[in-house]
Amino acid sequence: IIDDCNEIPYHDDRRTKILSILTRIFSHIIILANDEIDMVVICSKVDNVSEIHTNFYYILYLGNAKREELVRKWYCLRDEYASGSKETEEKIANTCEKIDMLLGSNSGIIPATPIYLINMLQTIDTAVPSSFSGSQYGFLYDSLINKSLSTISNRYKDSSEINIDINVLSMLAFDLLKNNSSVFTKEDFKKIVDEFKLKRKVYPDENDILNKMILAKILCEVGPNNYKFRYPYIFYYFSGRYLAYNLYMDEVKAQIEHMINRLYNEKYGNIIIFLCHFANNIEIIEDILLLAYMSLDKYEQYDFNKHTEIFDEAQAII
Repeated sequence: IIDDCNEIPYHDDRRTKILSILTRIFSHIIILANDEIDMVVICSKVDNVSEIHTNFYYILYLGNAKREELVRKWYCLRDEYASGSKETEEKIANTCEKIDMLLGSNSGIIPATPIYLINMLQTIDTAVPSSFSGSQYGFLYDSLINKSLSTISNRYKDSSEINIDINVLSMLAFDLLKNNSSVFTKEDFKKIVDEFKLKRKVYPDENDILNKMILAKILCEVGPNNYKFRYPYIFYYFSGRYLAYNLYMDEVKAQIEHMINRLYNEKYGNIIIFLCHFANNIEIIEDILLLAYMSLDKYEQYDFNKHTEIFDEAQAII
């Protein structure tokens, strides 16, 4: 059994070579990996592949019905008679709504896999109602980030070191946002850390931070000397954090204005939500709302009663 096959330093040929050697020793091999590596391609290059039988399995994202089923089981875990009660049904409906919001459209912000959903359920249940002030969902994303960082807590001497890494990640996220990019190199990361050293007069090691963040599954390697934030919500989170804490900077103001005028862009819309969460500033929120309403001035509200042709076409197709 090979666990975390994706942790083998990047290069499909290297992974294929390891598998080729193992097929000479073992009759059955079970490989566990995340979806960032293409196991079909890797296995197709194994020596004597025509003599090897392979099966591929994936953990599928849970859809609406399966998510509702999981939430229902969660709230009826110790009480089989709870299902059906008005209080339990309301709790299930409210929790499903919060989870849908967190996952984003097409489950693209956070993967809708069981482990993430269980994390969300735990956080929703332990949250104090006042935690919903400001950004209703921001604290839930905080929790997911903190859980990731807690897996490498033994790598930190004190909280100041964690703060250094969080600030570096925020600077990195803003740099990617500014350059409309999602991937960075070690050289790019070194520039960010050097800029941080110059500003803060502290001297962290860029390779140490990069290795820690890969281990915590905040960052991931996607190619030879190519890295990115592992999931979109992590990128949105750190981008919003940087914007909120640097509102005085001209380039930040320009970036915010650019995004507010393009809230139809899902990336920008989600980053603005995190900006509001971190800033918790009514003036910023009012400016965002004002510009958003102004951008819709030239459009007329859609009336489904007037435009029935789309429904007629859909019905004909069905």
